[in-house]
Amino acid sequence: MKKHMNESFGLLMVILLVCLVACQRNTVVVEGDTLSKDITADVAAVTDIQVLPEDSQWPKELPAELPVLDAPIETVMAAGTLVRIFYVGVSEETFLDYLGRLKAAGCELQAVVYNSNPTSDENAKKRAQRGEYDAIYTSLDDLDLRLEVSWDGGEGRVTYDIDGLNTETAAAIDAPDWPANWADLVPQPQGCTLIRPSIMEAGDERLMVLCAHAEILDEERLVNYREYIQVLLDLGYQMQSSPEDVSLTTRVTLVKNTVTVDLDPEAGGSLMINAQK
Repeated sequence: MKKHMNESFGLLMVILLVCLVACQRNTVVVEGDTLSKDITADVAAVTDIQVLPEDSQWPKELPAELPVLDAPIETVMAAGTLVRIFYVGVSEETFLDYLGRLKAAGCELQAVVYNSNPTSDENAKKRAQRGEYDAIYTSLDDLDLRLEVSWDGGEGRVTYDIDGLNTETAAAIDAPDWPANWADLVPQPQGCTLIRPSIMEAGDERLMVLCAHAEILDEERLVNYREYIQVLLDLGYQMQSSPEDVSLTTRVTLVKNTVTVDLDPEAGGSLMINAQK
């Protein structure tokens, strides 16, 4: 069961990252400035200085010129030059206000309807004529922006794609901190790269992390794996075999008092860490 779960999660991460970069849709443009009558922002009130709430998850690495969509964030992901932010519980007023602030920042907004019928776009055209839309496309300086929105009972789910960042910025955005409540018991392995979906659980009783490594040779991966096992042994953990007997296909269980740590090296340079108290 654990093997299948790990393999499924690894596959899910690959699919998500591929879709971040490559997923495209057929679209129909909503003709005319159908958004103007709905936008509620007071353009004169927009400033370049943005103060983020203390609990905001809006990536601080994003350019200051990009207005902040201040709404509940569910997940932040990044791949290559693209950052994708998933929002939940966005009110229509908040969304339209944000479109107004984008216009005030100099963006030209393009509303589009997604066409799900490969043989005809008639239904999509009718929706466009009614002023309906599935997404807003625009750009700001070197950034391409896409806000997909779906409404349910007055609240919306928004997927916000911000493309055109340099890869270093995107990587920094997608690098969460190692869970502080486990840092002393189960430290972060050397060379371990974290992305948002990597940390599956980090509660008081359990830690589940898929720790990806950079593209390195298997020999170096093996050295890192053995060295991490030694780090845990130095912290007082015990295991039945010696680190020298471990290979890249060896799953290891270490125990210290009431804490058990399972290490499962996987193909592609990742390491599954599952710790329980």
